[in-house]
Amino acid sequence: MFSRNSHVRFADVTDGTSNTIAIGERGAFFTQTPWAGAVNFGTTRITPNAPVINPNVIEDAPTQTLAHIDIEMFNDPRADSEDFFSPHTGVGLFLFADGSVRSITTSLSLSTFQALCTRDGGEVVNSGDF
Repeated sequence: MFSRNSHVRFADVTDGTSNTIAIGERGAFFTQTPWAGAVNFGTTRITPNAPVINPNVIEDAPTQTLAHIDIEMFNDPRADSEDFFSPHTGVGLFLFADGSVRSITTSLSLSTFQALCTRDGGEVVNSGDF
């Protein structure tokens, strides 16, 4: 939902604040940064001198994204270092744009998780889906 130095208003969350992830857990080890928001299919500029697992997936970007969802679920062993990550087994904690905090299971469908990570993608997500 956010990127560094962005200006997002509640009116910009057209998918609904209860269906939009604003902030989620993320491991800070690989990027040495506390940013943890939702950016769908983003690229990340890694913090200078931070350790990197796979340098082939790092790209320069005009903004430093917070965390992103790509083609893996959070906590997937194939995930990139800038993806969401939770130390909790089987679940991650996410703050939604409506102010609620919910735990999301890693068994959630990837398409539903991707939809929750957009603020204006037009996807329909029912509360029973997650």
